[in-house]
Amino acid sequence: MNVRFERLAVAAAVVGFAACVDGEAPTGVGEPRVVSVRAVPSFAVEPAAAVVEGLDRARVRLIDTETDSVVALAELAIAPSESEWVFDFQLELMDDEVRNVRIDAELIDEGPVGEIVEFAGRSSFQLRSSFEAERRRLLQMGRGPLANLALTGLDASGARSRVQEGASDRLVVTLSGTAPGQRVFFESSDPTIATIDSVGNIRALAPGDARVITAAGLFADTLDLRVGRVTLPPTPSLEGRLGAVTEYVTGELFLSSFSDPVAAQGLREGIDALTVELFARRGFEAVGRFEDVQETWEQYGEGTELGLLDGPQLGVVLVTLIHAADLLGVDFPRN
Repeated sequence: MNVRFERLAVAAAVVGFAACVDGEAPTGVGEPRVVSVRAVPSFAVEPAAAVVEGLDRARVRLIDTETDSVVALAELAIAPSESEWVFDFQLELMDDEVRNVRIDAELIDEGPVGEIVEFAGRSSFQLRSSFEAERRRLLQMGRGPLANLALTGLDASGARSRVQEGASDRLVVTLSGTAPGQRVFFESSDPTIATIDSVGNIRALAPGDARVITAAGLFADTLDLRVGRVTLPPTPSLEGRLGAVTEYVTGELFLSSFSDPVAAQGLREGIDALTVELFARRGFEAVGRFEDVQETWEQYGEGTELGLLDGPQLGVVLVTLIHAADLLGVDFPRN
């Protein structure tokens, strides 16, 4: 069966929650009857197809909001290819009885390390004995566990939108309305171009465009990422532009002329490794090496509070990094 498309053009297997409806009319005042509850979810954040395909089961609770007690519970093994998953709730109401209830629903992936609640939804309403059997309640599904529904905002920032292959970056996530048990989810629209791990570290793998999505509850933030190709000139040209400078930087005279030889050694080793990758025309690896050197530069270089290195030698390092940045097509501050 085909997966239906609900709001926001989201591929989502439609979940139905229903009780068996008693075909007999009540024979007297005060006789209990079974009512029908049916809820149709809409995904607040578009889920990746791979996430939907990984769903294994659903867990649904019907809760009396006045007492905060569970009055009905259902679990069902599901297949994402099904167009509807039905839950049978046996809930009896007296004639003219009104109850304030809430549906809590979780869609679960039984992963190798245990269950992961991929989506959760919640809807509160009044349930009456005269509740129409086919009436539908909209159930908005958020990303992650039920605790994520308490979130009031999400912002993911700090990462560049244009990088070269081999580069790395990290998203910094700010949440509003935090509570225990919440979890942030990261996804890449194309893991062959860029990946992102469970804490927001991005790695650019190949030229192209990808969307990096950060989602939690009913909120999401998207980074449109463009990864450029590194095309290095032939090795003789590289040696002509960098050879003399890097030879000096990695030489003994350079190392001994710094007031802090330990700090200088870190820069020396980084530039040496960067040069090896550049001269071998391994652009992907060279970008990663460049970022390592840049991190060391920002920690020990000119303008830092530590002020460990001497000015003239720092100028030579700066020239080396500027040349390497131009060759790799990466950003480097030149002030």
